[in-house]
Amino acid sequence: MNKKKRSRGRRKRSWYVVWSMFFFFFLGTIVFLFISLPIWKVKDVVVTGCLTIDQERIVELASVPFEKNIFFVDLRDVERKVKTIKAIKSVKASRQLPNSVLIRVVERHGQAVVVFEKVSYLIDDEGAIVDPSEGAAIDMHNLPVIVGVRKEWLKEGRLSADVTAGVFSLLEQLQQDINPKRIQVDINEGDNIVLLLDDVLYVKIGSPLKIAEKITVLKQLLKNLSYSFEKIEYIDVQSPQFPAVKPVD
Repeated sequence: MNKKKRSRGRRKRSWYVVWSMFFFFFLGTIVFLFISLPIWKVKDVVVTGCLTIDQERIVELASVPFEKNIFFVDLRDVERKVKTIKAIKSVKASRQLPNSVLIRVVERHGQAVVVFEKVSYLIDDEGAIVDPSEGAAIDMHNLPVIVGVRKEWLKEGRLSADVTAGVFSLLEQLQQDINPKRIQVDINEGDNIVLLLDDVLYVKIGSPLKIAEKITVLKQLLKNLSYSFEKIEYIDVQSPQFPAVKPVD
């Protein structure tokens, strides 16, 4: 009796296995036939986010194979190819069903000029060097200038992250509170930052600590000055509690 029950149990399990295999084979066939339909062949590549870079250049560089099944397009390879353009900050490729590939790009924009060994480089807010030939023409004379950059701070086409963060924090505070037309930041000695505002006024900032407080004090000093910048040798806010104004002798 027990043998018969075991035999029937084995037969049932065998049928389950056979039906399961048949079901998955059938499902796989349906999926394969579905994704093989002509509707999924790539017909278009759309690029968004371009402000200065030619979209056709990106399409050509991406090398998305037209008429290829959209599910088999290697999106990571597309992103890798487009990212070789140095003026592009980020890129994201995605499928737009049924037959388009969408490439979203974010361009780098020059935010400051770094002077190193008598050569000027345009950098973005991440410290990456931007090639002006890959974007729109930029008037570098209107951008903040960073001097005193050491060799070890420039690696692999970008300014080190800590230096970049410190400098742009200072620039943001300056532009927000004082908004001079021209700014030069000398960071040669690291803890002894010196500003040159509007090509006339020297400001001793000192260390990058308490930047917001120092700029607030500087703003108040400039507001209370009763004479022009040309008559000031420098302003010292290294110690914001005890600022000093040195007039020209």
